[in-house]
Amino acid sequence: MRHQDALRAVLSAVDALTPEFKRIFRLRFCEECTYKEIAVTMAISEPLARKRVQHLRQHLREAVGEERAAGKVGHGVSQAVQ
Repeated sequence: MRHQDALRAVLSAVDALTPEFKRIFRLRFCEECTYKEIAVTMAISEPLARKRVQHLRQHLREAVGEERAAGKVGHGVSQAVQ
């Protein structure tokens, strides 16, 4: 059941993202776009696309970590956002 809890935590964190970061999440993790493709799609530089994905990952790790600390999610959750 831990994986389901982790998935719920990630989906909850994604749901709380700004529209811009939801789009980045969709492009990188659902559509598996490269940083270059994300940059072109969003009309930003490739280094900025990398930085935004990095920021998104960190935000999701923190959000899932808060869920875990509150006792809502089992161990091994950080693997769900890597």
